[in-house]
Amino acid sequence: MSNPELLDLLREDTRRALTWIVSAWKDRCIAFALKSVIGTTEAQREEKAQQLFSDALIALVDNVQAGRLTTLDASLGTYLNSTMKFIHWGEQRKAKRPPLGYSYEEEGINEEIEAVRSSLRRHLRELGAACRQIITFFYFDKLSFAEILELTKGHYESVAVLRNKKSKCMKQLRENIGVATQTKKSSSNA
Repeated sequence: MSNPELLDLLREDTRRALTWIVSAWKDRCIAFALKSVIGTTEAQREEKAQQLFSDALIALVDNVQAGRLTTLDASLGTYLNSTMKFIHWGEQRKAKRPPLGYSYEEEGINEEIEAVRSSLRRHLRELGAACRQIITFFYFDKLSFAEILELTKGHYESVAVLRNKKSKCMKQLRENIGVATQTKKSSSNA
């Protein structure tokens, strides 16, 4: 079935269109998702992949029926796989877990990550209160510049001034981390 025919069928007879999509694409899409989904057991990974496929189908139907998807330039499989990937990334971001395909299970990674976190916390404490606040709001709380400006009423004239301040703070943080790293390397080489 061609993409225009499929989109028309989704508008007219959703049940029949979904039956065709599931029979034609389910196995391939789930196989794609299984390459990326991290789970502790194979059953959990399979269940997550099926859930992503279902969510992608729901998004497809919603987008077609709402008129947001009127043409499909790529194959349906590409659309479904991309939708599944973005749904999963969104879930990962919300859960503050590592991105797709990344696992901390390798030996020594957890200790290394904790050392980096500890170093970052120490260097953040060394920054001034204003820099620490801006960096925390922007990178950890994921606030926009407009939201940070609202929270820090009276401290900055505009978003441009705030953006400039954040840039200077990040430069200072990078320099502090770089100096500490250089010092650590030179003392270990001696």
